[in-house]
Amino acid sequence: DVRNPSGLDFIVLTDRGMDIPYAAYKGISLGWNSCNGYVSPKYYEPEMGENLFRRFIVFKNLKDREHIAYVKVQTNKIEEKYSINNKRQINLDPGYISLENFILFTTKNYTHRIYLENGIYADLTLIFQNKNFQTLSWTYPDYSEEIIRNYLKIIRNRYREQLKKENEYR
Repeated sequence: DVRNPSGLDFIVLTDRGMDIPYAAYKGISLGWNSCNGYVSPKYYEPEMGENLFRRFIVFKNLKDREHIAYVKVQTNKIEEKYSINNKRQINLDPGYISLENFILFTTKNYTHRIYLENGIYADLTLIFQNKNFQTLSWTYPDYSEEIIRNYLKIIRNRYREQLKKENEYR
C-alpha cells in the first residue's frame, strides 16, 4: 500500500505488472478504474521494459483544476520512490477532462505547453470537436489510438452528466 502525505493512497500489485486496483484521494475513492489495457510500448520500453499495462483512474467527484499541478508534483515523488536504478517502474500521468479538451500534466516544456507552477506544464493533448476527441500534431501516439479516445469520451459524458446535476441543484 502507498500512503502519500498529499492524501493520495493506492495499492500497487507488483506481481501484476504494477497494477493499481484501488486508489483514493484524501479518503475519497477515485471512483472508476479502467481495466488494464495496452500502452504504446515503444515509447516506454527503454525505461520501463516490455509488456506494460495502462489503467485510467478517474475521480468520482468533480475536482477543481487549480490543484492538478500539485497532484503532478506528488505523482512524480511516487514514481521516484518506486524507481529502480533511476528507471521508473510506474508512470503516473494526472490530467483532466473538460467539455472542450483533455489535458495532461508534464515536467517537460515544449512550444504548445503552458507553464503552471513548480516545474509543471499543461499539455493540451486532445480537443473535443464534432462529437469526438480529436488529436493534434503533438498528441502522444497512445492517446491518438481510437480505443483510448473512445474511453475518454465515456468519461467526458459522465462528467457532462455530473455538471448537469450540479447545475440542477443551484
